[in-house]
Formats: sequence, structure tokens, C-alpha cells
Amino acid sequence: MLAKLFRPVSSLCPFASASWYSDVSLTLLHVIYKQSNLYSNYRVKLNFEFNARGHFMRIGELAEKSDCSVQTIRYYEREGLLPAVSRTEGNFRVYHSNALQRLRFIRRCRQLGISIEEIRTLIELRESPATCCDEIYLLVDEHIRTISERIRDLNKLKKELSALKETCSTGRNVEDCGILKKLSSRDV
Repeated sequence: MLAKLFRPVSSLCPFASASWYSDVSLTLLHVIYKQSNLYSNYRVKLNFEFNARGHFMRIGELAEKSDCSVQTIRYYEREGLLPAVSRTEGNFRVYHSNALQRLRFIRRCRQLGISIEEIRTLIELRESPATCCDEIYLLVDEHIRTISERIRDLNKLKKELSALKETCSTGRNVEDCGILKKLSSRDV
């Protein structure tokens, strides 16, 4: 079955043999075939074979595996957080398995409340593994300070709402509601 799918590729690449069906050679054959000017359904079949082997996937599969929506993935592409993707002849986006790892990294950062710009910085630093991690430490430290400020603001808001709640009790008519009266006054 696999040999049938690669028959057109073999005719383009006379050096391709049965031993070339390893993971590395499939990627190489895909690149060689992608550069060719032939347009047929073989390329789509080739991409589906890569899909079955786990190397490449379309956007729907990536969305399912990463628990992100297709719209979110496209947004991250526009923001430059995900690398540019190749496309099949049918204009389907084809993602490498590295995109899944990157997407999981981005999701975890977003769960921690890290901004898109901070994630962009982290990705750039992550791609330079030999550099010092001081900048990452400072980024996280600043993020902790920002969260602490938000917590203080939320606690202050909670106290104000609790005081506002004390101005009213249940069982009153709306026209006698202390909360609405307090909100309407200038002394909020």
C-alpha cells in the first residue's frame, strides 16, 4: 500500500528505495515531492500517510489533540506564536507534531495568565537554549507582582461590595433598596 502511494515520488527520486520508508526519509520525500511541479491526488494521499504515521496533521486534528479551537490556533498563527505552516494542494494547513508541543506550551502559559507578548518573549528565549535564563526569571517575577496587585484590587472591591450589601436587606421593594440608593448617590 505504502509503495503504491510513493510510486510517483520514486519516479521523481530514482535514489528512493524501500529502505527510505523510515521517519526521516518520509519527511525528505515529502519535501522533495512538495517542491515538484506535479499536481495530482498523490500529494494529498502522501499527506494523509504522514497523518497516519503521526508526523503531520491538519488543523482539526491539532485542535482536537491540543484542546484548542481552530479559531484559537489561527489566532496564534496570526500573532506569530505558531510557525508558518505548509499547505496541501487542497489548501489544507498541515502541521508538524512540533506545533502540538508549541500549542501546549502556549496554552499552559495562558492558563497562568501570561500575556501574548510575554509568551512571544518566552518562545524567543526558548529557541536560544544557550542564553541565560535571567530574563525569564524577571518576566515571571514581574508577572507575580502584577497578579499580587490584582489580588489587592479585587480584595478592595470585595470590601466595597460587602459594605454596599450591608445597606440593604431582603424583602424590601426595589424603590426602598439601599444598594440602588447607595449606587445612585455621589458618596459611592
